[in-house]
Amino acid sequence: MATLEIAKSHGKKLVSLVLLSTPSSSNAQVPDATVIGPIETEPHPSLNSIYSASAIELSGHGYLEEEYFIEGNANRHTNPEMENAEVIDGGHRYRTRLIVRRPESAEDFNGVVVVEWWRTIRDAETSSVGR
Repeated sequence: MATLEIAKSHGKKLVSLVLLSTPSSSNAQVPDATVIGPIETEPHPSLNSIYSASAIELSGHGYLEEEYFIEGNANRHTNPEMENAEVIDGGHRYRTRLIVRRPESAEDFNGVVVVEWWRTIRDAETSSVGR
């Protein structure tokens, strides 16, 4: 399970990603991830816009859209016969991204977070919602 927290402290946005896992029989540690962002972007059609950004103008509805990168080192696991996985080795670098759509004002946040999985089909990301 992953949790992304965005809070303001002294006028700056703080982002933390918490990764929780069920310990395996080897009690392997989950490597820390680094969250970078929000990434500076420009409105579409700029090359610096968020890829797969919302087609709805969110700012007119009191929301904003931000892009973050998450990077770190991953472990490789084995999972024979669908049993508890064991760590084979670590140090496999990765970088992925996260798009956050949230109310502009923290007071308008109701506590509900929806995680939407994106699929890559024919080199393009598509939403899995409604499919």
